[in-house]
Amino acid sequence: MTKFIDIPEHLRSISVDSAYGLMNIGATAVISAANKGDEDAMTAAWNCALDLNPTKVTVVLSREHYTRKLLEASSGFFAISLVSRANVESAQYLGSVSKNDDKEKLDKCPGRFFRAPGCDIPLIEGSPAYFICKVIPEERIAKTYDLFLAEVVACYADDRVATEGGDWRFESADPSLRTVHAASHGRFYAIGDLIDLNR
Repeated sequence: MTKFIDIPEHLRSISVDSAYGLMNIGATAVISAANKGDEDAMTAAWNCALDLNPTKVTVVLSREHYTRKLLEASSGFFAISLVSRANVESAQYLGSVSKNDDKEKLDKCPGRFFRAPGCDIPLIEGSPAYFICKVIPEERIAKTYDLFLAEVVACYADDRVATEGGDWRFESADPSLRTVHAASHGRFYAIGDLIDLNR
């Protein structure tokens, strides 16, 4: 028979209007796109792995964002750069300034950018991993929910913190390489301690 206990004394009710801050604890990322020489990058906490073999991801990009406009005008490629402690200030800037308002947004960003081989999309320096993605056309989902599905077509990771097989080693790497996780209101948490159940 299932055993039930009394409601834990520290459990409190939270307004559903504030629930996003508790759910929004995945790795924060910078989403970037380019089209015909125009490029942009923005911070997005709502990104998620969707499937494997081939790896698929989801990202939420509001229709007002300049990055989304570039993505929709381009051939459907975009990049995801995971945010680390080393570039969290740049990520905060990229999420606070819109290229709709400031055409020199990337030039004014405190961080630097580079391009992966064969890719014209800007990637933010200092991330522990990068994913080049191709949109899977789902127009109804994109229009209704601002949700984009994509297949990862290339992946790069910093070998100081990730193995060739795609396993993280945050516990032995420089803390500046740890991913950060947006809580809300400009607050982030760096990924914490390893709990290895295989030992």
